[in-house]
Amino acid sequence: MKWKLKAAALWIACISGYTPLTVATPTHAPVDVHALSGNHLKKAGTTALELEFKTTRGKQTVDVMYTVDEGDKGLALESSDKTRIVTQQNGAATDTVRLRALRPGRFYLNVFMTMNDQSHVVSIPVQIGPERMTRRSSMGVQSVDSKGQAIEILPAQETAR
Repeated sequence: MKWKLKAAALWIACISGYTPLTVATPTHAPVDVHALSGNHLKKAGTTALELEFKTTRGKQTVDVMYTVDEGDKGLALESSDKTRIVTQQNGAATDTVRLRALRPGRFYLNVFMTMNDQSHVVSIPVQIGPERMTRRSSMGVQSVDSKGQAIEILPAQETAR
């Protein structure tokens, strides 16, 4: 049941647009992961996503489970979904995950890590094709600053406290 709640919280956070996403338990495992390469593809196909795991506790055993959102049908896991990683004395280790990109878009590889009965979850974005900027409707006025960056000027009302 706990994994279902964590997965639901992870899914809600993913669709809100925050990346990379990290969800931790109250006493989460002191291990983190990030993509070294392979998380941006120009078109659909297969990629090897190289991941680096780091812990602050030196040589440790980390149980890892990989998932992708089955509902999106944009990314498929081709390698094993479970592995055990042993970090080196410096706390670092790498693993390679084989992914198949099915269609353009932004998808997420979810990495569930367990170390010493503590868990940590990270979602790593995988971009397939060009990134599409989605413009949200707002009450603001779209403009460009002096450096050419897009800005949005929102209405404000000053109040005294």
